[in-house]
Parts: sequence; structure tokens; C-alpha cells
Amino acid sequence: MFVKMSLSTVLVLFTLGACALPFALDFWGPAPPSDVTETVESLLTQEGTPASPVSTTASPASDRIVNPTSTLTLMLPGVAATEIAPVSEDGAASRNTLTYEPLYIPQIGSPVWLPNFAYPELGCHWMGVAGQVLSWDDLPIRNLIIEVGGFLEGSEVLKIGLTGLASIYGPGGYEIILADHSADSRQTMWIQIHNLAGEDLSDKLYFDTFADCERNLILINFVQAKAFLKEFLPLLFNQP
Repeated sequence: MFVKMSLSTVLVLFTLGACALPFALDFWGPAPPSDVTETVESLLTQEGTPASPVSTTASPASDRIVNPTSTLTLMLPGVAATEIAPVSEDGAASRNTLTYEPLYIPQIGSPVWLPNFAYPELGCHWMGVAGQVLSWDDLPIRNLIIEVGGFLEGSEVLKIGLTGLASIYGPGGYEIILADHSADSRQTMWIQIHNLAGEDLSDKLYFDTFADCERNLILINFVQAKAFLKEFLPLLFNQP
């Protein structure tokens, strides 16, 4: 009886052990993966300060903020750096005074004072400035703006003409009427050439006027700046 009970006990214990085995294995087995993102410590430190943890999960590009600490200057070989003009408080860049070589200069002998031959019927009831603009090889140049300004008998004068419209003075001729009578002035009147964009092509040339019927036409011709070289270096310009 004792032996039989012992076998029963053994069978019961074995059965209980077999049923409990899966739970024991499940409990002690590896834990399921966690949804928490792992982080890693950076092995590098800057200036002795430990690095902050860096997430291994990629972040969207819009979340990445780059803080530049210096300005990158790109230098090309053989190209010198260009200094940018400082901007003033009103937003305009400061500029140095520019100098230029005039494209047109007065022809040698200009100006010349003559009696008005274009309108002989007007006689002394006319005063003006006229002439033409020529290239360095004496070809007429049309469609240049001629501006005349200054003061005449205490009044301000500002008038505009165009080359090529007054053929009586030549194919590149211009004419600007100053007054309906002759008058005296001393270096208060000036003339200047511009292109159609309004850019200066010559310096201002100041001239005199006279209260004289025999000198009421001021004839001023302009030539390209290279024309004066033609007078002194003829071989240079006549080479084939």
C-alpha cells in the first residue's frame, strides 16, 4: 500500500511538473522587444563637456537646425578678392567719385563766333549754338543728345537738341536756339553730349555769348577723343 501510494504521488507530481514547465520557460525566457528608442552615448567630448545622448531614430529634415558658426569665403585661384562697398543707413551703398575719359572733345578751334547764316532774314533777332559731332575719322554721328544749360541775362537756360536734325551745319548737325536777340554772357553757358540713355559722353564746355549781330551764332563741333591723336601720330592711324 505504501509503495502504491508512493507511485501515485510520483505520478501526480510528474503531471503537475509537466503542466507548469511551459509557464516556467515562458517566464524565464527573453523579454519581448521594447518600443522605447535606444540611445547611445557619444564617445567624443568637446572641451571636457560630456556629449548629450543622440537618438538613433532618424528625424525629419525639417526638424534639423544647423547653426553656422562662421562664414565660408570661397576664393578662386588667380582671382583677387573684391571689397563690397559698405551700405549707409539709408540703404544706399557708398561709392567713390568716379572719373572717366570723355568720349567726345571739342574740335580744335571750337567754339567759333559767326553771324547767323542759317536764318539771314532774322538778322539780330536770333542767337543760338550749333555744330556737328564727328567720329575720329571725320564721319558724322547722329542721334546723340546735345544739352545746353546755364544762365543768360539772369535767367536759367536748359535746352536739348539731337545730332543729325540740322543738316545745314553738316550730316551730323545740331542746333539749339538760345534767344530771340543777341546777349552778353561770360562762361555762364555750357554744352554737353549724352547718349540716348542719358549717360555723359563729354565734359561740360563753357562758352561766351556776345550782344553782337556778327557773333550771334556760336559754332561748336565735337570729335571723338582719338581724333587729336590723328594730328600728332598720323603714321599710327594710316597703317594698312
